[in-house]
Amino acid sequence: MATRLQVSGRDKETCQKCGNPGREIDHIHGDSNALNNLQVLCWDCHIGKTISNSKPLTREVLGFDDKNAKIDNLRSRTESKKPQRICDDEKHWNANQIIIKTDIRRALYNERFLALGRNEGIDISKLEKDLVGTRSMWMDKITT
Repeated sequence: MATRLQVSGRDKETCQKCGNPGREIDHIHGDSNALNNLQVLCWDCHIGKTISNSKPLTREVLGFDDKNAKIDNLRSRTESKKPQRICDDEKHWNANQIIIKTDIRRALYNERFLALGRNEGIDISKLEKDLVGTRSMWMDKITT
């Protein structure tokens, strides 16, 4: 709210395009909220600017095919009687996510530990067998 008041006060609630009274705060370029990128416009000038900067909505612009695929994927997940992903299981998700996060953290720690051992020239072949693999088990289940 303070930014709006600063811009309105600076521009004396006057449209910076036509000089009529104005109450619309307009971004001059992009979406930065820096004071030097904001100006007061009247409603007509603001709408006119918005329309002139608009592009026709095409299938490519909308990503229509991608959105349909995502919608179909979500629909199949919500209509399925069985959870399609581990995170779809609302009964067990809270417990599962704690286990998964802990296992991923542990695996990342193990990977760093093994890398440190390799860098120090320590024979870590036995450790590698015990420590590697936890992360890929969960990552496969989360990302599929």
